[in-house]
Amino acid sequence: MNRALITKEINENILAFKGSIWLFVITLLFSVMSYSFVGIKEMSLLAQTEMMVTFGKLVLGLGLLISIILASVSFSNEKEQGTLESLLLTPIKKSQVVWSKMLAVVTVWAATLILALPYLFVLSRGTQAFGSMLAFLIFIGTVLVLLFSGVAMALSIIIGSSKGALMTSLIIFLVTSVPVFLSTAMTQSGLGAVINALSPVAGALNLLKGMIINGYGIFSHPSSLLSVVAGGVIGLLFLQYGMSRLEFKGGE
Repeated sequence: MNRALITKEINENILAFKGSIWLFVITLLFSVMSYSFVGIKEMSLLAQTEMMVTFGKLVLGLGLLISIILASVSFSNEKEQGTLESLLLTPIKKSQVVWSKMLAVVTVWAATLILALPYLFVLSRGTQAFGSMLAFLIFIGTVLVLLFSGVAMALSIIIGSSKGALMTSLIIFLVTSVPVFLSTAMTQSGLGAVINALSPVAGALNLLKGMIINGYGIFSHPSSLLSVVAGGVIGLLFLQYGMSRLEFKGGE
């Protein structure tokens, strides 16, 4: 990875105006959700562990959405702005360019986690759920970020269009999230059961509920953990394939 490129990408994703807007919106949503838990009667009647699970889903969902957006425009924006060729002509390996951009995306996910920490601490007060939630977001959340960011970044390289890469990445994310919208009965039989078993998003949410509500460890549900890890590996392999398609073509 190249330090100068990493610094440039982090500045654009976090410190620039665009990054500041992301961070402000994230903080606002966290604040509104936390206030809903303690200030709205219907929400405050929820069990504390259920509040934690709901808030954990919000943190993970926002982190994944922002990561997908940033990754899906990472190379297509360079191409559309005419800067990709000059970037590829610099004495920096393709792998360094790709992993520098990926690290910048993961840094945004890390910033999201840091913003969520005070809210998680307050919502988990009086329980043992804070450590479990932190472990889930750091390990499982990061694997999911690598999965969907890897796919989105590869599509950004292959498709070369920000709009096309973003739409395709979001469709893939929604398809893998289908089990979240199915009833329990539908996820236990037929095609729903197959999708639920293979979906890394469903696996992650099963782990989240087990760790926070039931107090299980991160290795207590091997099949769910396997679906998340396998998804992360597939995402990185697809990114590797996308990297092989990253070439300078004179005249473009």
